[in-house]
Formats: sequence, C-alpha cells, structure tokens
Amino acid sequence: MNCIFKRLQVERPLTEDEIRHANEEAEALVMDEYDSLHKHVFEKEQP
Repeated sequence: MNCIFKRLQVERPLTEDEIRHANEEAEALVMDEYDSLHKHVFEKEQP
C-alpha cells in the first residue's frame, strides 16, 4: 500500500530501489505500532 501512495506522489512508475525503500518504511511503521501495542497490552505501568 505504501508503494501505491509513493507512486501517486511521484506520478510515475517507481524504481526497484524506491519500491524497496517504500516497503522498508512500511515495515518500520508496522513494527513501531506493534511495539507500542505490545507495551500497552503486556507491560503494566510502574507506580
């Protein structure tokens, strides 16, 4: 999905490097959200 948004931004087909970079960006965002959710669910706040 990130590749679709990138392609719309540049208004041309993406290069392989741009596709790879877009996928890496998306993976990093997903992992950040996963880490945040994991902390929220499984780690209790210390008083």
